[in-house]
Amino acid sequence: MLRIVLPGIFIFGASCAHSTNEMSLQHSVRVPSEFQTGRMAAGSPSDHERYVAAYEDAWWSCVGRFASNIQYETTIEDRWWNGWPAEVAGGCAGCSAAETRIQELKSIFGSETVQRYLQELLEQK
Repeated sequence: MLRIVLPGIFIFGASCAHSTNEMSLQHSVRVPSEFQTGRMAAGSPSDHERYVAAYEDAWWSCVGRFASNIQYETTIEDRWWNGWPAEVAGGCAGCSAAETRIQELKSIFGSETVQRYLQELLEQK
C-alpha cells in the first residue's frame, strides 16, 4: 500500500511545483470574507466587485511599472488606494500579488526575459 501512495504523492507534488515555473501572470483573486457582501444600493457595485476591480487595476498597474523598468521597487504609494475599504484592500493585495509573481518569474527566467514578456503582454491587452 505504501509503495502505491508515495509515487502518487511525488507525482502530485511535482505537477504542483511545475505550475509555478511557467511564464504566466495568470492569477485568481481571492476576496476576503468581509468583502463578500451584497449590494449596498440598487445600481451600486458590491464590496466584492469593488475589491476585484481594485485588485485588477493594481495588478496591471504594477505589471506596467515592471514592464517599463524591470528593476522597479514598489513603494507604499503603489499599494495605497483611495476609496471604499474593499477598494483599499483590493488595491494593496493586487499590487503585492503582482510584485510577488513578477519576482518569482525573474528568479526563474531572468530579468530581461520577464521584462520582454511583460511588455508583450501589455501590448496584447
